Amino acid sequence: MKNLTIKQKLMSATGALTFLAMVLGGAFAYRVSTLGDTIRTLGVDDARKFYFAGIADASGAEMLAAQRGELAQTALGNWDVAAKRESQYAAHEAEFRKSIKEIRAIGVGPAGAELLDKTEATLDRLAPAHARFVAAVNSHDVKQAADININELTQPLEEADALSSQILEHQQKIMTDASNDARGSVVTAESVAMTLLLLAFIASAVVVWVVIRLERDLRKNVLDLNQGAEQIASAASQISSSSQNLARDSSEQAAMIEETSASSEEISSMAKRNADNARSAMGIVSTAVVTSHQSAAAVKECVNSMTSINESSQQIAKIISVIDKISFQTNILALNAAVEAARAGEAGAGFAVVAEEVRNLAQRSAEAARETSALIGAALTNAADGRTKIESMVEAGAKLEGSFTEIKSLVDQIGDGSSEQVGGVDQIARAIGRMESVTQKNAANAEESAAAAEQLNAQSGALYELAGRLGAMVGVQTSSGAMARQSAKSFSAKPAVKSAVKSAAKPVKPMIRPMAVSVPVAAGVGNDANFVEF
Repeated sequence: MKNLTIKQKLMSATGALTFLAMVLGGAFAYRVSTLGDTIRTLGVDDARKFYFAGIADASGAEMLAAQRGELAQTALGNWDVAAKRESQYAAHEAEFRKSIKEIRAIGVGPAGAELLDKTEATLDRLAPAHARFVAAVNSHDVKQAADININELTQPLEEADALSSQILEHQQKIMTDASNDARGSVVTAESVAMTLLLLAFIASAVVVWVVIRLERDLRKNVLDLNQGAEQIASAASQISSSSQNLARDSSEQAAMIEETSASSEEISSMAKRNADNARSAMGIVSTAVVTSHQSAAAVKECVNSMTSINESSQQIAKIISVIDKISFQTNILALNAAVEAARAGEAGAGFAVVAEEVRNLAQRSAEAARETSALIGAALTNAADGRTKIESMVEAGAKLEGSFTEIKSLVDQIGDGSSEQVGGVDQIARAIGRMESVTQKNAANAEESAAAAEQLNAQSGALYELAGRLGAMVGVQTSSGAMARQSAKSFSAKPAVKSAVKSAAKPVKPMIRPMAVSVPVAAGVGNDANFVEF
């Protein structure tokens, strides 16, 4: 409440009263509408259901009486009277079923629906038994009709009569509950009305309290306004002095900012050179990485070739082994041929010479195969050693390639850092330029503040007069405005502050010496085509 204006407080109080009145009217309208719905339900829907429930109850009793009368007239042999009783039974059953349908059409709850379902099921169970009873009566079979009545009809008819009574009692209970709800709604409406009236009375009291508080707060604010006018007059001279000091400090700050600006330009130049050198280094490392990839691929191809040679040598060794076995078998065959030639005598002498030559050739072939096998084994051993050494070379090349990759990553990071550094230095330069502009504006604003302080001191007298008029409205005595007017006359404006900030007479020396950083650039890698951007 303290932070609200007078208008807001009064509007809030009026709004609260209006809201309570609307709530009171709305609550009454809602309760009347609810009570009307309850009365309509009780007087129309529930009354109709109670009417049909009464018809159902009477029909159940009449069905039981008609059944018993029909049995009695059948026993007496009064067949015409028995037929009339049968017609009465059928009419009452139709009325019973129609009443159930009407009650369902109006609407029932779960309990009522269950009771109606049970009643209809009982009537459906009665229908076939009653049809057999009518057939026995029409055939004048008294004994069979009596047996059907006793064994099949009496109990279901009594259940139907009892269920019809339960339907009537259930509907009577619903109407009683609805009546009680209506009385409860009336009591609730009365309670709500009394509560809202009490709240309206409390709201009225709150409005009165708010008005009293407003008057008290207004008195206090008038006194505070009077004191504030005095403080403004005192602060005006302090603002003027502070403005002159601010202008002087702004001039000195502008000179220092110019020096800082020159230094930032040198830093920016150095950062750009570092970025260029980093880009050149990135090109060299990229070329080295490509060369490393190519070397690794060539070594891998060499390993594959050595593997192929090894496999070919193994196949040749297998072939030589087969040749050795063939030579051995040939030698054995030559021996067998020599033995057979010796047995043949002179006739086999020529064949023996041929067998001896074949044996010699087989021995020489076996010896040559063994020598070739030894050479191939040595070649396999040398190929395996060469493959092992080349694999070691591949591993070393992979490590070298990883080192080149790491170096490239580091150089990329250096390049990115240099680029970010260039951007940061540019931002610093722009910030320094803005600071210089702001400093000059501060100096100009300081002069304007000094002039505004004079006007502020003059306006304090007007605040005195305003406080006096407000005090007269609420009955509060305030100090005279003569003090403020005297202060305004005696206030001597100090000389105006020069807002222009002069540049330093001497040229500004850079605070940081540039450092030349040179990076060797290989031939053919300095163009943009070989530049790799991370």
